[in-house]
Amino acid sequence: MIRIACSTGIRSTRSLEDACQAIRDLGFRYVDPLAMEQWHIKPSRLVAHATSESARVRALFESYALRCAAVNLGFLANPTTCSEREHQTNLQVMRGACVLAETLSTEIITVGSGTAESNPENVARLAQRLRDVVSVAAEAGKRVALETHAGAVSVYPEVARELLARCPGLEITYDPSHFIAERVPVEETLDLLQHAAHVHLRNARVGSFQERMDKGLLDMPWMVDQILASGYNGAVSIEYIEDCGAIEEGYETRDQVLALRQILQEKGLTI
Repeated sequence: MIRIACSTGIRSTRSLEDACQAIRDLGFRYVDPLAMEQWHIKPSRLVAHATSESARVRALFESYALRCAAVNLGFLANPTTCSEREHQTNLQVMRGACVLAETLSTEIITVGSGTAESNPENVARLAQRLRDVVSVAAEAGKRVALETHAGAVSVYPEVARELLARCPGLEITYDPSHFIAERVPVEETLDLLQHAAHVHLRNARVGSFQERMDKGLLDMPWMVDQILASGYNGAVSIEYIEDCGAIEEGYETRDQVLALRQILQEKGLTI
């Protein structure tokens, strides 16, 4: 049975505790925490204080009876374009994230590749760095799932396939909202679901990876059917983020989370 999780992005402008309370109050049991410097769990703290920071997060999740579906990690430097020294710091971030994932009893760490122009040099550099990231995670028994993010080279399915081929052990966090934002036909990305360790969902529009459920371009019932047909059996995280359009455009992330959750539950997914 596929589990429905909720991103802490539902309260991205507030504390992690506020986000956990909002998620628990909506009846979710699984949480997908944002571990990014601008949001709830700071990677810099995972480098400096991985054990204590991880224990803090675990205690908070336990107090709200929440289980971690996956860790949504942001590096401290753009993996595609950073210097070698910065890459080594990113590997330290991954080591800290592995401690966090172990403490939270999850195997999956979602990573991004940073915004960059899609060209052979960038793809080759990113592939090498992802191999290093996967190796560090594998030593800790963790799985790395690359999010094919808007603005990144990996948003193009042919590049994502190349990265998977060049990085043994790499998996995908599949999120169709980013394809829509970059005018990539979702139908051309469905083969990536066979490599998915995790799934993020929300609606989107051209130029923005987040849109209200009733205004977005993604046919969500159809999308859920494709996920089910692929044989995917992990978690599906609803990822509406307050400061990725909601506040500026005047809608409440809670309402969008509930609208999407209803569709997922009607398709047989469970919280």
